[in-house]
Amino acid sequence: MNRKALLLLFVVLTLAVSSIFATESRMTALGNPFGFIRDNTDISYYPGVINMYERNLRAELGTTSFDWKLGANLPLMNNILGVYLNEDTGINVDSYFTNGVNYYNTGDLNISKKIQFYYGFMEKFGVGFGMAIDSKVEDYTDNPDEQAEMGANYFEITGGMSDDKMDLGLGLGFWGASDSNTDPSNKDENTLGGFGFSANGRYFVVENDNFDFVAAANLMFTGSSMENKDVISSSNTTTTNEDYGTLYFDLGIGLNYKFDENNKLLFTVKPLTITSESYTGKTSAAPGDYEAGEAWLVVPTYTIGLESQIKPWLTGRVGGSQSYTFYADVDDPDGTSIDEDADYRSSFNADLGLAMEFGNFTIDTVLSKSLLHQGPDFIGGGSPGFASMVSVNYNY
Repeated sequence: MNRKALLLLFVVLTLAVSSIFATESRMTALGNPFGFIRDNTDISYYPGVINMYERNLRAELGTTSFDWKLGANLPLMNNILGVYLNEDTGINVDSYFTNGVNYYNTGDLNISKKIQFYYGFMEKFGVGFGMAIDSKVEDYTDNPDEQAEMGANYFEITGGMSDDKMDLGLGLGFWGASDSNTDPSNKDENTLGGFGFSANGRYFVVENDNFDFVAAANLMFTGSSMENKDVISSSNTTTTNEDYGTLYFDLGIGLNYKFDENNKLLFTVKPLTITSESYTGKTSAAPGDYEAGEAWLVVPTYTIGLESQIKPWLTGRVGGSQSYTFYADVDDPDGTSIDEDADYRSSFNADLGLAMEFGNFTIDTVLSKSLLHQGPDFIGGGSPGFASMVSVNYNY
C-alpha cells in the first residue's frame, strides 16, 4: 500500500458558531474549527448530539455525484433515528491490492462509501452503526470454468453521551478484503484486515452572552495487516506480510466571542497535535524486514473564523488556519540501510463563504478562490464555477 494513501486513509478516519445547525461548508468557511463549536456535523464524533437535531436534513454536494452525501434525522416515538447515505469510510482497497495481480483490477472492490445509522435516546445518549459491503465473482476470459472471487466489508460502531456542558464519543471500525480464485494452477491469494478506534471529548467551561470557552481532545489509532500468497508451485509459496499502524492525538481550546446577535468571532488554538504512522513488510523469499515510519508534531495550530449576518437572508463567513509542523521520516528497506529525513513546515489556508436562507432552507457555500482572483470563465476568467463547496440544510 502506498504510504501517502495510508495517510489519506488516516486523515479521513480522524475525521466526523451561533446556530446549532451547520454544514461542512460552514465549517470550512470558518477555518475548520471542528469540535470547538456546536453543529450537526458533530454527530460522527459525538453521537449523543443527535438529540439536539430532531428534525433536520443535511446534504453535502461534492464536485461529483459520487461525493454527494445526504442525511436526515427523524422523530421515532420519543427517540430519534438518523439515516445518512454515501458517507465516507476512508478505506480504499485499491491502495492495498495491486492492479493486474491475481486478477484484481482497479475498482473491483469499493467500500469507500457507507450507509450510516444513528439512534438517539433518553435525550442525551446516542449510538451509531455504519456498513459497506462489496463482492465480485468473475469467470476467466480464457477459462469460463474457473473464477476470480473477491469480497470486502466495513463495519463501524459508535456511541456517546451529550449534555449541556459535555460531549463524549467512542468509535470502533473493522474492515477486511480478500481476493482469491478457483484456478488450480494459480492459487494466489490476497487478504486484508484492519481496525480503528477513536475517543473524543469536549467540555464547555463557560457559556454566556459574551463568549463561550471550550476545551477539547481527540485520540485515534488504526492498525491493518495484509498477506499475499504467491503460489509458484505445490512446494514453493512466497508469502508477503505487511503491517500498518497510525496514531493521532490533539488537544486544544476555543473561544467564541459574541459581539452581538449578528456578529461572532471564533479563535481556537491546539498547542499539541501528534500524528504518526508506521509500516513493516516481510517477504519469505528475502531476508530482513522493510520498516518505515513518519511522524508529525504540530506545535501549535491557530484558527480564526468570523461570521456576520449581512442581511436577514444572507450571512458572510471568513476563516483561516495556520500550523507549524516538525516532520520526520525513517526508511529502512532491508533491515540494514536506514534513511532519515526531517524538516520544519509552516502551512496556512483561508476560505470565504456565504449562506443564503430561505425560510427553513439554507444553502451554505465556500467561494471558489479562482473566482475571487480570476473571475468567471464566461468573461475570460479562470473559474469554472461559483463555489468549491456547497451544502444544504433544512429544518422541518
